Amino acid sequence: MLFAQGASALIRLSDALKVSMTLLEETTQETTALAESQASPIREAQRIVREVLAGRSTADPGEPLRSIPEELANRVVLLQMRGHAQALSIVLLSCFTLEAYINSFVHFLLNEHDFLGLIRGGRKYSADVLYEAIERLSPRDKWNKVRRLTDGKEFDGSRSPWQDFKILFNFRDDHVHDKVVPYSQDRAKKRYGDKLPDPIGGILDLGHALYAATTYWEMVTEIHALSAVPAQDFHRHYDPSPWPFPSFQKEAAALATRYRAAQQPSPSSSRH
Repeated sequence: MLFAQGASALIRLSDALKVSMTLLEETTQETTALAESQASPIREAQRIVREVLAGRSTADPGEPLRSIPEELANRVVLLQMRGHAQALSIVLLSCFTLEAYINSFVHFLLNEHDFLGLIRGGRKYSADVLYEAIERLSPRDKWNKVRRLTDGKEFDGSRSPWQDFKILFNFRDDHVHDKVVPYSQDRAKKRYGDKLPDPIGGILDLGHALYAATTYWEMVTEIHALSAVPAQDFHRHYDPSPWPFPSFQKEAAALATRYRAAQQPSPSSSRH
């Protein structure tokens, strides 16, 4: 983004989000179509597993799966791995974009918008000092400090989008500041509220990517509402949203639901 005295890489990050979302949608479309084409043997295998676990059968649940061509099965596995990598990139990129957004927005508020009237009052140095102080904070503290500039309050940690923001950065921190954790530690539930899977054993998909991108955009929407600075005044002719086109979020959400259903057909579906 271009400002009077410099530029920000925020738009390049948001553009990368748009492209990444498009690529993940394409991967998900292909994976879903392949999985749906083999829904019958998958459902039969799941039915047998339930019967075996209930003690009502000793059949081999792997038998129905042998009808799936090996090349197709390998292709689905590769696509799932690709989708996970793409979704992970989007989740982490959403965190980077959140930090870039607040950095650029603070500059805009204190310098170009002169939110506190410091420059108009002849105290440009004070505005620079405040900006430098906020710049040294963690991403969480930056967003909260800007929030407090509006009415002295912090974000409500008991609700969205701040609750989801914290989950995203917990997930990000567990990757960036990686350390060995006990196998028994349930990070998906305790640190991510079951919104994201465990970083080691979990598989990310389009639904998780949408969760991260939506959290980014909801934080943007909220900070503008709280500061009473219209988004268009800051964005100007740029579009820092994560969506490639207006209907993308809704269409991708429907695809994410379809993908998960194809990967794990519900028990009831096997009875139809």
